[in-house]
Amino acid sequence: MASGDHDQTLSEFLTAQQVVILPIATLSAIFLVYGVYAIIFGLCIQILHRRKQSQLGLYRICTIVLFILASIRVVLDTYGYTRQAIIDFLAAKTRDYEPLDNYLGDDGQITWLSIVNNVAVCMNVVADLMLIHRCYILWGSRRVLLYTLGAVTIAINCIGFVGAILESYALGDPSTRRPFHVTADRMSTGWLIAIAVFNSLLSLLTGGRIWWISREARRYMGRPGSTRYKAIVSAIIESGTLYPATLIITTAIYLTWDPEAHGSIPVDLGPISCLMSGLAPTLVIVRVAYGKSVDSVQQVMSIHFLDQEAHIATTTDSSLNRRPGNNILEGVSAREANLEDGKPKELVDGRMV
Repeated sequence: MASGDHDQTLSEFLTAQQVVILPIATLSAIFLVYGVYAIIFGLCIQILHRRKQSQLGLYRICTIVLFILASIRVVLDTYGYTRQAIIDFLAAKTRDYEPLDNYLGDDGQITWLSIVNNVAVCMNVVADLMLIHRCYILWGSRRVLLYTLGAVTIAINCIGFVGAILESYALGDPSTRRPFHVTADRMSTGWLIAIAVFNSLLSLLTGGRIWWISREARRYMGRPGSTRYKAIVSAIIESGTLYPATLIITTAIYLTWDPEAHGSIPVDLGPISCLMSGLAPTLVIVRVAYGKSVDSVQQVMSIHFLDQEAHIATTTDSSLNRRPGNNILEGVSAREANLEDGKPKELVDGRMV
C-alpha cells in the first residue's frame, strides 16, 4: 500500500467517535460497573467473614481472586484506552500518522492485548470453578457430574487461551498474518457463545436442584409451599444468567453492527462482559444473604445442604429444634417428619424407608 493511501486510511479511522466518544463512553461504563462490583464485593466478603465454616474457604478465595483480576483488567483498560485516545488525538490534530502507525503494531500494544485477553479467560475459569463446585455439592457430590462439567469448562477455556495467543501473534504482523487474525476472531466468538451456554446450564442445574429438594421436602412433610426456596431459585437463575446474557448481547451487537471491527460502535462492551464474570457469582451470594434466612445462605452456597445424596430427613426430633442453619427441615415436628420410635425415616430415591 502506498504511503498516501495508508495515511488516507488512518485519517478516515480518526473520527470524532473513535477519538473522543469511544474512550470516554467505554471508560465511563467500566468505572460504573466496577464501582457497583466493588460495593457488592465488600458486602460478600463481610458475609463470608462472619461465617467461619472451613468449607467456605473456596468461595472466599475465588471471590477475592475474581476481584483482583477484575481490578487488574480495569487498570489495563484505563491505561490502554487513555494511551490510545492521546495517540489518536495527536494524530488527528497534527496529521502526523507515524506514531499511530507504530502504535498499532508495537510490542507494548501486543503485550497489553495479550494480558487483557488472558485476564478475561482466567476470570472465567475462576467463576466456572465456583459454579461447578456449587452444582457438584448440590447434586450429591456425584463425580460423574464433576468430571463432565470439569472437562467441558477445560475445553471451553482452552479455546479462549488459544484464541488470545493467536490474536496477539497476528497483531505482530497484520499484513502477512491475516489468516491467523481471522481464526482468532472466530475462536473468540465461539468461546463467548460456549461460555454463555455453559453458564446458563450451570445456573439451571443449581436452581433446579434446589427447587427439586424443596419440592420433595414439602411432599413428604406435608407442609405448604415456601416462598423462601422460590426466592433462592430466582436469585440463582437471575444472577447466574446475568453474565451469559451480557455475553450474548455483546456478541450479537458486534456481529450485526460492526462485523469487520471498523470501530463503528460508540462503546466497547468487551470489558463490561469481563467484569460481569466476576460480578455475577458474587451477586448470587449477596442476594441470598440479604433478605433471606441464615440457612438459606448455606443452601445456596452448597455448604451442608445435603449431608448425603438424596437425604432430606435424617435427624432426630431434638436435632430438628437446633439453632437456625443446621437443617433444611428446621422447625418440623417429629410427627411431621414421619418419625417412628424415635428413629427418623430417610428419603432414598424418592421413597421413605
